[in-house]
This record gives sequence, C-alpha cells and structure tokens, in this order.
Amino acid sequence: MLDRAKLLLKDKYCLVHVPNRHKVIRWAELTRSHRKTGQSVEHAGLLAARTIFPHELKEYNIYSGPGVESILFELDHEAD
Repeated sequence: MLDRAKLLLKDKYCLVHVPNRHKVIRWAELTRSHRKTGQSVEHAGLLAARTIFPHELKEYNIYSGPGVESILFELDHEAD
C-alpha cells in the first residue's frame, strides 16, 4: 500500500519524482498535525506538501487529483 500512496502523492501534487518512504511518512505526519489545528484535510495536505516537496510541488489542479483522505487511508492500511 505504501507504493500506491507514493504514486498517489506524485499524481496529486504533480511531483517530478516518486517520493521516498521517509518523505511520504513525514507528509502524513505533517498533514495530521495541520488537521489538529482545524485545517481542512485538503488544505492540511497542501501545507504539508509545501514543506516536504517545496521545489517539486505544482499547485495547479490539486483538487482534481486523488484526495488526501484516500492517500492517508492507503498509508494507514499499508500492512493489510
């Protein structure tokens, strides 16, 4: 499931490279942290992506790609 989450993140934020495991896990942690401050799930994911992928991130069309919740779901169920 982690491989799928990597590809979803690449697609969502139009990243040049498929992110490594460390960056994917860090993105998820930051996304959840931003959620705790009251941010919407999509905005929390974007804020995290801006931090983790500052030079690769392309913000156009981010709301038409896979949803942040689906990416987090894939990460939560990677052991299944």
